[in-house]
Amino acid sequence: MRIIQKNQKMKSKTMEKRIIFIFIFSLVLFCLMKTSVNASTLSELTLKDLCDNSSDIVIAEVISRVSYLKKDEKRIYTTIKIHITEKLKGEITASEEISLKVIGGSVDGITTLVIGAPSFNVGEKSILFLNKIVAKNGDKNYVVTGLSQGKFNIFSDSESKTDKVVRDHFGIPLKPEKDISPLFINDKESIQIQEFLDFVIKYIK
Repeated sequence: MRIIQKNQKMKSKTMEKRIIFIFIFSLVLFCLMKTSVNASTLSELTLKDLCDNSSDIVIAEVISRVSYLKKDEKRIYTTIKIHITEKLKGEITASEEISLKVIGGSVDGITTLVIGAPSFNVGEKSILFLNKIVAKNGDKNYVVTGLSQGKFNIFSDSESKTDKVVRDHFGIPLKPEKDISPLFINDKESIQIQEFLDFVIKYIK
């Protein structure tokens, strides 16, 4: 009985450490992103901001996701592989497959959560606002502009029998421009995909 209790206590302490690690890491990263001026800032972005600040805008489907621990940085990363179905802006072409690298994921029972980061599930389709990053060895990788602000999920509405767009868990309104009424009030509201794309095409011309 003592051994069981000890193991339970050890498991409890280990879980506490993991939770603390997740909380502290997320809090520190959140503070860094709040002060950042690059493409991964959590500052509120309009749809025009997203269009202006993204090197590439695509419609894509997630085909795989793999999380791994980068030991030299002691961080968990996830590589998302996506298949491009349509290009709206940039050098990426339709039918191309590209990789997105995001901080966070689960490895060996340890999970790192990042505040404001987009989520990706295999098989889902979305409109992505991206920025290209070229490594020293020439490899290309992409990040989502404005974290989850730059990801819009596509779903088929059974009532209207049309495709619609919804924000990826970001709880603030999305305005086309600063002085225009929001397209979305929150991440629960959706609009027709064509209405959304009409604004995007307008801003990238």
